[in-house]
Amino acid sequence: MIDFLSSRLNMVFDMLPKEASSRKRVIDVGSDHGLFSLACLQTFDDVFCVCTDIHELPAKRTQQCLEENGYGLRVEVHNVDGLEGITLIPGDTIVMSGLGGNNIIHILHEVIPRTPIEVLKSVTFVLQPQKTFDGVRRFLTRNGFDIEDEVTCVDSKLHYFCIRSVFSGNAHELSSKDAFYGPILCKKFSQGDKDVRVYFDYLNKKYSYKSRSNNELRSLMEKEGLL
Repeated sequence: MIDFLSSRLNMVFDMLPKEASSRKRVIDVGSDHGLFSLACLQTFDDVFCVCTDIHELPAKRTQQCLEENGYGLRVEVHNVDGLEGITLIPGDTIVMSGLGGNNIIHILHEVIPRTPIEVLKSVTFVLQPQKTFDGVRRFLTRNGFDIEDEVTCVDSKLHYFCIRSVFSGNAHELSSKDAFYGPILCKKFSQGDKDVRVYFDYLNKKYSYKSRSNNELRSLMEKEGLL
């Protein structure tokens, strides 16, 4: 556990690929204060970080943080929207944490068509959306991505989850349950994972309210006996 990262960011950090060859370059989208990239640079000797932020002040804050800690030669900081102007290369790991789901979808929609398939297949996407969970999962699977893993945590009494996904080219549809709750999280729930059970209790309460205006969600919750 990295002591200067929040529980949420530690969760995201733990979802990075274990193989060194798969994280030669970590691209931190929406880098904010630069602490996530700092953790990567301190932990992995051979990693190079590319940080982007749409706002000028956070981009400057990231640059200052990493330079002051002696990593100026192992980082690039760009004041851009998402992955604008960033060319993906084989083995990249893309991290998008703390962004809205629709924002993540927009960034993926922009980068997929301009990235060669063979490069895309070698890239790992670590995504921690703040909302629109079902939309992110559906976008991934409909566009040929596999969901490798999903984890959850509680940070300052708030619930978060994170997805690790890779491109296979095999597009498929998710059931309503898998879209809203997560295919991997559903498996962990059935296996008795205590953290996932806590997270699902939270989702059930959240979705109970949301189902008033979402017919698909209402139908799902009625089927599962949650309404």
